[in-house]
Amino acid sequence: MRIRTTGLLLISILLITPLLTANAANGHAVDAQSLFKDGNAAFRMGDYSSALANYNDAMANGKNSPRLFYNMGLAHYRLGQYAQAESAFMESANDAGLAALSYYQLGVLAKKTGSSSEAAKWFTRSRDRAESSRLQQMSMQALNAVGIPQPEFTSKFSAGFGTDSNAFRAPDQPYTDLSQDPPVDVVPIVQSGTYVPIRFDATYIKPVSRQSQIIGSYRHRGYYYTDKALANADESDHRLSIGMQRDLGRRGSRDERLTFATILRSHSETNFDRDDGLDRLDDGSSIADRFNYLGIGAEFELKNTLGRYRYVLEGGLALRDYEDEPTASSYDMTTYWLGGAFKIPLARKSRLKIGYQFHVRDYAERRARDATGSASGQNPALAYQYNTLEAGIRQRFSDIFVAELIYYYTIRDDKFVGYNDYTKHKIRLKMTFDVSDKFAASIRIDSRDQQYSNAFAFNELGQPRKEYQEFQVSARALYRLTDRLSLRADVKQETIESSDPRGAYDRTRTDIGIHWEF
Repeated sequence: MRIRTTGLLLISILLITPLLTANAANGHAVDAQSLFKDGNAAFRMGDYSSALANYNDAMANGKNSPRLFYNMGLAHYRLGQYAQAESAFMESANDAGLAALSYYQLGVLAKKTGSSSEAAKWFTRSRDRAESSRLQQMSMQALNAVGIPQPEFTSKFSAGFGTDSNAFRAPDQPYTDLSQDPPVDVVPIVQSGTYVPIRFDATYIKPVSRQSQIIGSYRHRGYYYTDKALANADESDHRLSIGMQRDLGRRGSRDERLTFATILRSHSETNFDRDDGLDRLDDGSSIADRFNYLGIGAEFELKNTLGRYRYVLEGGLALRDYEDEPTASSYDMTTYWLGGAFKIPLARKSRLKIGYQFHVRDYAERRARDATGSASGQNPALAYQYNTLEAGIRQRFSDIFVAELIYYYTIRDDKFVGYNDYTKHKIRLKMTFDVSDKFAASIRIDSRDQQYSNAFAFNELGQPRKEYQEFQVSARALYRLTDRLSLRADVKQETIESSDPRGAYDRTRTDIGIHWEF
């Protein structure tokens, strides 16, 4: 399909879209809306000069909407006024709802004026922003027509201000610590405070052929507390990825591609005592840095289709080098995983997902626990093997509301005498609301039941079997100020109950901030 043909089809669809009713109480607004409608009628008749004249009169009478700029761009394009058309489309691209369409038209303009590399840039943006499969397909066809796109750099930044009701996940009730000799009565201190959440993502794509790209990406996640007394609750994670991507079907399709990459990672997190937030001690010495590590690994992901079905296969290997502590064994580990999932359409608006993952963690120094709960130095190194089954259903109830219900079943084997074996049942309900082009929200509810068949609370014989129950609710709202700048709000509440009181707590985190794509 030629770009000109698809552009004409898209234009005709847009021009018959119902327009907003003007405010009848304002005479100028009524005149402006009437002029806008007259301009659309003239455009449909092929009288682009009259259409543009009506659009300009509508603007002079107070109409100043993204749709007006978009239609003006179409009229300028039909009259061969490409510079004016570009200016109009750049204006309409500031609206989130028209951004992808405007990028597509800017690509058509660039192709018309002979700039294939510029056209590829705009068609790529249109493909990545498109919410409709039709526009995404048109953008990909246009990309195929102009050839290999130019390198592209994208980034996202989010920052805000939040409150945390329980920064150190302190137990919610006093308890007697039976792991100490002699046992010690403990009154946990629940400490609340404020923090700054930071998220940053950057991606560089360098095409090397029509269907292959080199991809480099960087990701940072950080939580930084404003009160020095809560500094031990700070967390920071950096992830650098360098790899290749191969499009297997339609170029740029998100459902048919193979990706593999080398991963470098740095993680910083304090090993603190949850009861008071201070450095955790071992034989009187701090082991606060025990959770910090550097990691290196490789990952792959295959997404493809098989008839009506979509499937994904993924796996990876990672080596983690944790900070050495003189008095405690290192957490150094090798971890690897392999899994996949099928997505099966049940009806036009519903989809079933069935998946499985196999995951192993092998520690270099940590000792496995024997049947009494002792981690003696004579025991072999700890190794965990996980098998997880997943089944879920996704249903679109309307253009606004989508819900997904997923069930996970995990079995863990500690590869020794089975002391730390467990079975875990987890149910997740996620609801997404795309209320308008500017406002979206989501709610996620997680429920977990984790039962140990052999382990004891406090790892002490005679105590109840270890178990955990978790209930977590997360909510997010996003309001788009422009195509690239948004306001966001996040709330996360979690309640953990356990037969081991050291692991039971309540915590609520709330933060608001900005999200900027540039």
